[in-house]
Amino acid sequence: MVVVELKNVSFSQKGVDILTDINLTIHDREYLTIVGPTGAGKTSLIGLLSGLYTPTSGQILFNGLDITHLPPYERHCGVMFESYALFPHLSVIDNISYARHMHESNHEETYAIGEAMLDLVRLNGREQALPHECSG
Repeated sequence: MVVVELKNVSFSQKGVDILTDINLTIHDREYLTIVGPTGAGKTSLIGLLSGLYTPTSGQILFNGLDITHLPPYERHCGVMFESYALFPHLSVIDNISYARHMHESNHEETYAIGEAMLDLVRLNGREQALPHECSG
């Protein structure tokens, strides 16, 4: 069964072609390693799959569903960064809510969603803690 499929995906940034006409099929229970030199487009490919970037052209399918233009929070794919991507001077709730604050004006709703996320990972009550105050 095909789980992830890229069809003729291209990606450009600031007028520079990063990936051109990529076709990739990943089947259920299949492992994949992406290897290449610096600047080859590995991180860009992961960014396209997770929705951090939108392809210039082509189509990205997940379980047959076209996710090419879905925002990251509506995809069934995420990214685990090599190093923490947290702001050490911001509280836990502010870190969680940061990206949404950039795009949404309803801060009460944003914080409510952030609090629900903290409940999911059993960090409720730690909203105002700084990242270094939470154990890994």
